[in-house]
Amino acid sequence: MESIIEEYREYQTFVRGNTPKGILNTWRELKKLNKYLEDRSLDFQSVTLVNLENYCIERTEGKSLGYRNLIVSQIRSFFKYLIQQEYCTDNPSEYLSYTNLDAYQSLPEVASFDEIQGCLKELRRQIDSSLNRRQFDPIRKRNLALFSLMYATGIRAGEVASLQLRDVLWEDQVLCIRAGKGRKDRRVPLVPEVLELLEIYLYTRKDLDIYD
Repeated sequence: MESIIEEYREYQTFVRGNTPKGILNTWRELKKLNKYLEDRSLDFQSVTLVNLENYCIERTEGKSLGYRNLIVSQIRSFFKYLIQQEYCTDNPSEYLSYTNLDAYQSLPEVASFDEIQGCLKELRRQIDSSLNRRQFDPIRKRNLALFSLMYATGIRAGEVASLQLRDVLWEDQVLCIRAGKGRKDRRVPLVPEVLELLEIYLYTRKDLDIYD
């Protein structure tokens, strides 16, 4: 069984392209599951749904429901791999259920449409104001361009911080996001208004030596 876990680790690395942290966490979890089964004279072929449920209960005692769901996800994905590779004929994890989040948990608060529009208008006002100090002008144009970019595309702050000039395909009006979530590349469309704001900011980059 140890060799199968190692094979799955390679599968996650080279075929699925999962993150190193996710691969390591899954590998550690499967090692614990394997030890749990060996202590009960079981293996991946003889384990039952009840065995897996008991394992999840013991592993997540005192932990959050989200933590349990993570372990369930790791186990279910692993058994799907076992079926694909014909190591098993039955999938006892198929009905291993996820747990709903606590009823008292609520979704995080997000800015409303009016609040976002207000931020954009304020950034624009600061740029257009004749009272602005000249040395702050590039910074304000940068803030307006990046805020608009994030709002229009939904990309993450970390992805914005990693952008390079070559990632903007001006003629195609497309933004290339490299090694984003799950270390995967993707492309998102750019509206002309955002491209214009980026051009306005980039024109001032030469006045802002700290960002060169």
